[in-house]
Amino acid sequence: MSEHNAGTAVADREVRPAPDAPPASRLRRWIRSPAALLTLAGVVLAAGLFVGGLALGRATTHSATPPGTTETTTSVGGGCVAGGARRCLAFTSAPTDTVRVNSPFSFRITTSSSTGTRIRKVGKLPKGVHFTNNHDGSATLAGTVVQARRHSVTGTYHLTVTAAIGSGKTRQVARQAFSLVVTS
Repeated sequence: MSEHNAGTAVADREVRPAPDAPPASRLRRWIRSPAALLTLAGVVLAAGLFVGGLALGRATTHSATPPGTTETTTSVGGGCVAGGARRCLAFTSAPTDTVRVNSPFSFRITTSSSTGTRIRKVGKLPKGVHFTNNHDGSATLAGTVVQARRHSVTGTYHLTVTAAIGSGKTRQVARQAFSLVVTS
């Protein structure tokens, strides 16, 4: 011991890397490499999925549609088995509809469940269009898009439609991105 500071002993010794550790220069180069970035991204993703699964009570996410779509089903407790005895809750209607200004329309959003499904939407609809949960595994977008006096209502309105069924360990939630395209 070479020094004694306020009751704390400080040793005079050289810090050496472990015998099997790579030299510091190689380690610094590896950290800056694309391989390190991919490895780190994989570790962070795996940790996020693990922690997310714990937060949802061992939830798993199943894709209920072909790749490239945004629909997913989350099942708490692993009770959702695609194609098995218990089916995953999924949307069965198209994720888009096109309507004309000042023309009445009705579009039915459907799911794979027929009873007890709660369907909600997040997002803004054009004036004159209403969203209704039918409480039978479906919901309806209906009305007549009304032309506003000061601005155009044509364009695409993006919604997120969520369906939920069950509770506790048997709860399933499906989400779908929906687009309502309004033309003149």
